[in-house]
Formats: sequence, C-alpha cells, structure tokens
Amino acid sequence: MFFTDDLVNHIVQQSVSYATQNNRHQFTLSSDCFKKFLGFLLLTGYHSLPQEQMYWSEEEDIDIGIVRKCMSKNRYIEIKRNLHFSDNTNIPLINGNKDRLFKIRPILDELNKAFMQFGVFSYNICIDEQMVRYYGHHFLKQFIRGKPIRFGFKQWAMCCGVTGYCYNADIYEGKPSRISEEDNLEGNTYGLGVSVILNKIATIDKPEEHCFYFDNFFTSFDLLKNLKERNIPATGTVRCNRMNKCPIKTDKEMKKEFRGAFDYRYDEINGIFGLVWKDNSIVKMLSNHLEVLPLGRVPRWSRAEKKNINSTTQCHYKLQ
Repeated sequence: MFFTDDLVNHIVQQSVSYATQNNRHQFTLSSDCFKKFLGFLLLTGYHSLPQEQMYWSEEEDIDIGIVRKCMSKNRYIEIKRNLHFSDNTNIPLINGNKDRLFKIRPILDELNKAFMQFGVFSYNICIDEQMVRYYGHHFLKQFIRGKPIRFGFKQWAMCCGVTGYCYNADIYEGKPSRISEEDNLEGNTYGLGVSVILNKIATIDKPEEHCFYFDNFFTSFDLLKNLKERNIPATGTVRCNRMNKCPIKTDKEMKKEFRGAFDYRYDEINGIFGLVWKDNSIVKMLSNHLEVLPLGRVPRWSRAEKKNINSTTQCHYKLQ
C-alpha cells in the first residue's frame, strides 16, 4: 500500500541510471528483484544479527534459509551499492538553495502521499518529533541529550493520537521549515516550532474538523491564538516564558502544594485557557478549546505508600 508500483519503478529506474553513470553497465534490476531486496530490509528490522553477512550463514544457530533462497549475498551487495532514488545530474533548487534532502526527496514525497491515501480518519492528531537511529557520519545527524535515541535523524511527524498511524513526516534539515504565504502574517516572526505546526496543519483539507496536540517545544500563546482565529482546536504543554505573562502560580509556589494541586486562568478576550498542575514535576498547559471542568481523578504512583493512589485536587481560578 505504501511502496506502490510507481514508486518501485522509479527506484528501479534511478538505480540502473546511477549504475550506468558510474560505468557499471552490467547492472540490471527488476521490480520483483527490488521487492525481494526491500523484504530483506524489513526482515532485518525485527530479526537482528550482529553482522549483515551472517544472514547468509549456514551455521545451525543462525541459519535463515528464507534469505538464502530469496537472494544471494553478492546480489544483495550489488543492489545496495547501486540503490538510488534521485538523479544526481538534476538537483532541484528551493528558493535558490539546493535541497539538502534531494537524494531521498522523491521517496519522501511518495510515501507521504501514500500515508494520506485513506484520508485523515482520526479526530485527535498529535504533532511531535521523533528520532531515526543512525550512528554514521552525516551533516544532518542530530544529538539530543536525555532521549532514548540520542543519535540519528530527527523528523517531524503528524500521527493519529490514538493508534499512532502516521499521516505526514518530514526530516529536519537543520533550519526552520518553510511556511506558506497565507500563514506568513505581517508582523509575525515564526520560529521553528510554530512553522512545523503550521506546515503540518496545511496538509489537511479541513483542519477545523480535527483537534491537534503537541508538546512544549511547539506550544505558545501566539500559536494557539492564531489557530483559535481559524477555528482550529489545539492543546499543548507549554514553557512558562511562552504563556504571554499569564498571572498563574509559579513553579516555586506550586512545589509547596501537594501532589494533584493545580491553578488556572482563562483569557476571555482570546479564548485561551492556561493551567499549571503538580505531578512528578510541574506541568503547564495551554488550550484554545478545553475548560477545567469536568474534574477527574487519575491514579498516580506514590513513593511514600508504594502503590497507586487517587490524589486529591485543589484549584485556584481567576478570569483575566
């Protein structure tokens, strides 16, 4: 469903062309052979061995007969050597600059089209960053301290908030993403996080029919105000310096409260709701469609009692 016949034929064509450009005229590749190659890559994703060559080993403890029957090791290495997705002689320019991802841009665009082939069928949509593990040398490789995957390629993904199905994904190119002219409002300077949100929302035909969620890397008062004016519901955790000087309890004050205590304010003019809640740490949130009611209880782990308990709640509320 995702690697369509058109995409497979494009990869086969570009791989043969790349081999010819490098004087490897004897190289040939068919669509069926490439699908076998792709199937092997998918197999290695969940059946891991220390070395690539070991997949063709006949030793009893690691014998994988399905791989040897599918493709020889030399044929696999030959395809891997010549695998290509774009024409090196025709590098596209974007705003006068070379596309940093031009080598894989065709496959990224086709996969994003395939992700959308069923439409955006979920109401709750999450926009976040994710890491693709990579330890080699590449100028786009990122390092994020404290993450489960610290080294690799960072990409922005828009996914279903319930199932995790991906609707759209883009690799971070090391500079702020571009936003459409209609979103480039006068007097507004967008940062990286805001531009990512606006770019992702622009890929949906009727964004006002969905609810978007994101974390404090993206959320700001100005972003939620912009989305509110376009009738797009959104909610996200937020950093204190992006709450438009909201007179809410500070982290220092909240740390003196018991677990489960919270404080909130509501901007009646712009329709923005702000909340701070004490959990394991202090959590702050902004929303342009939610309210504090109804209240509920969430079981949380108590270190003192060594069990899950339902924390009592206490709130402070003012209109601003």
